[in-house]
Amino acid sequence: MTFPSPGLYRAGLLSMVIISSVTAAPIVGIDRYGVLQPVGTILTFDSNDPGHATVIGTATNLADIGAVDYRDGVLWSASTAIGGRLLFHTVDLIHGTAELVSISVHFHTGCAYGGSFDAQGRYWVSDNYHHQLCSYEPSTGEELSCVWTAPDPYFTALAFVGDTLYATRYTGNSTESKLGTMNTTTGSFTPLFDLPVGWFQGMDYDPTSGKLIVAYTGCCSAAWPRTVIYSVDPNTGAYELRGEVAPAATLDAIAVIQEMPPILVSAPSDCVIADTAYTRQLKTSQGTVPLSWTLLTGPPNTQIDNHGNITGWTPTFADMNTTFTFEVQVSNTLGTDTETWQTTVRSKLDFDCDGDIDLGDFGHMQACLSGQLIPQADSECQDAILDGDTDVDTADVAVFLSAMKGPGIKPAF
Repeated sequence: MTFPSPGLYRAGLLSMVIISSVTAAPIVGIDRYGVLQPVGTILTFDSNDPGHATVIGTATNLADIGAVDYRDGVLWSASTAIGGRLLFHTVDLIHGTAELVSISVHFHTGCAYGGSFDAQGRYWVSDNYHHQLCSYEPSTGEELSCVWTAPDPYFTALAFVGDTLYATRYTGNSTESKLGTMNTTTGSFTPLFDLPVGWFQGMDYDPTSGKLIVAYTGCCSAAWPRTVIYSVDPNTGAYELRGEVAPAATLDAIAVIQEMPPILVSAPSDCVIADTAYTRQLKTSQGTVPLSWTLLTGPPNTQIDNHGNITGWTPTFADMNTTFTFEVQVSNTLGTDTETWQTTVRSKLDFDCDGDIDLGDFGHMQACLSGQLIPQADSECQDAILDGDTDVDTADVAVFLSAMKGPGIKPAF
């Protein structure tokens, strides 16, 4: 590929202007092929100056990365593993590491391209071997939808702008490259503007400048291996050559860096059964990783790990009907958030956690009755098995009735 010379270039409805007044955006890219940098090398650079990129580190567990994007301040990658399943990682730009979160349930023997979250939090990936456009829940690996796309062109880069999914299309005979939109219901592509012929394999939208930032790797041409950055106006097709990434790398996956302070999801007060280990998973609705978790207040031996998991405390029978206060803080380089809640220690027969054993709790026993020698498989009814076997029958009811004292009377065990 020969890059257009400075000035104005037109191809169909597209125009290119090389200027330097466009607002810069911080970009992250991950090396896919390992030709110029080790596979999984994480680089960041200014979109106006890609020639002075910084190598953050090499996430050795990342391979074949063709899709990255942010959701709520967290950078998610999608890559293809041996056997074809998609691996979803979160990437830490502070330490240059990646953590495997989930593996897709369904098999895909193709390579993952694109990577863009829609407003509903679905992660869209293009599979160019099977010619499909699919969406996933990356926290679980669940495939949410899949539609067929055209069999010949390759859709190598995806980026949502509002509810519109933009894509780059490259034909297998190397005759054209297009920027257009894709219908996530039908898989159809509507071409809008010409691009310089070649593989544009990474793209993201920069809301500050209103431009799409696009990476050209030169794959399958004499220009490979290299990565060159363009910006494209999605409304007019005017595009700008920003420069070549240096140190040199093959960045199939790029994203505009999204930095957000953490916000904790509300943790309502709850209860815990005496002599049962207390656990709780705290979550953030947003926050750029890495996050630092701190337990400010809690019962003896309580701990919190670097994922927001509360463990370590087992209340005793002596703690019955006592309320304990928890306070947790989460922080990153951009801010801090704190959450406080209370947990009351209850009897194992106080199913509704209101401080007594009464008819309200007996209703739960009735609903969970399975009968003698009939195992109770309902997860919501395992607490009604009181005699050590696997069913809920009259023996369990007898244990319950021996402890039932009525409303407002604190249980003894």
